[in-house]
Amino acid sequence: MPHWFEYEKAHGILRCRVEGIVDDLEVRTFYGSARKLSEQLRPNASILDLSDVTKFAVSKATIQDLAQASPAMGEFSGPRIIVAPRPDIYGLVRMFQAFGERTRPNLRVLRQSSEAYAELGVPAPEFAPVAEPR
Repeated sequence: MPHWFEYEKAHGILRCRVEGIVDDLEVRTFYGSARKLSEQLRPNASILDLSDVTKFAVSKATIQDLAQASPAMGEFSGPRIIVAPRPDIYGLVRMFQAFGERTRPNLRVLRQSSEAYAELGVPAPEFAPVAEPR
């Protein structure tokens, strides 16, 4: 699961883009990195973009476990958006949203990046790469 983080400094949006195959180990690795980076940057909003995922091999147990854990993006109250265009991925992400509703009431699952940017009121964000914390 190659993933990379980008930051839109003007609006404080942290975005993670993911491509390829996503499995349990990779999603847990991403989760830890996202937590460290959000503590460092203190974003106003976050986007997890799954548009380029080719296979989502994450177990329901891992989805439930992560949903019941503390949010990866910390305790900030800004919007958290997951972009999941594929129907199979969308369904599993919606399950994550349902399991984590208590700790992530501001999580939205959308189908397109453009919807995420519109929701945040930033039609043309300018993201720059961010080094992943070690």
